[in-house]
Amino acid sequence: MKLMKLLSATCAGVMAAASAQAATQGIAGPTSTGTLVVTMDVLEEVKISNLVDIPLTQYIPGGGNITGSSPVCVYYNNATQYDITPTSANSAGPGYQMILGADVIPYAVEYQNDALGAGAYSAMNETTVYTVNTATSVDDDCVTATGDTSDLRVTVTDTGSPLGVANGTYTDTITLVVVPNP
Repeated sequence: MKLMKLLSATCAGVMAAASAQAATQGIAGPTSTGTLVVTMDVLEEVKISNLVDIPLTQYIPGGGNITGSSPVCVYYNNATQYDITPTSANSAGPGYQMILGADVIPYAVEYQNDALGAGAYSAMNETTVYTVNTATSVDDDCVTATGDTSDLRVTVTDTGSPLGVANGTYTDTITLVVVPNP
């Protein structure tokens, strides 16, 4: 019996809350009043674009570091600050590595917060979420804004690369996940 009363009270409360959101109609008379509820959803959106593959030049032991980069455009409709997390298909904990069969070549990933050249590059690893303050508010792949908002750079260091690895093309795929951070 107590359960039945509790369920009845709960149903009545739910119905009252639902009816509080419904429009009411006026009745005929000297004046008439009706009400309606106006609602709107606000959805945060981010988009990463303008990424390009980074084909590094041929590695020659003792020939120096090899570096390449990709522009990055991040759109955010509600602010300019976002979080970005890089991950590697060839996950190596906090580091990055290109793989060919059983052979591995390590490399570094860096992110520049300001692709216009004023910002310094910051080292990235897979275990860290990075907060960045340069999203654009125009969703046009950075065409009409000030250009790409950031830059991603990869570097294979001559001193960090192993000798005696097999000839061939070493690869990795970096995934960049962007989330709003208002």
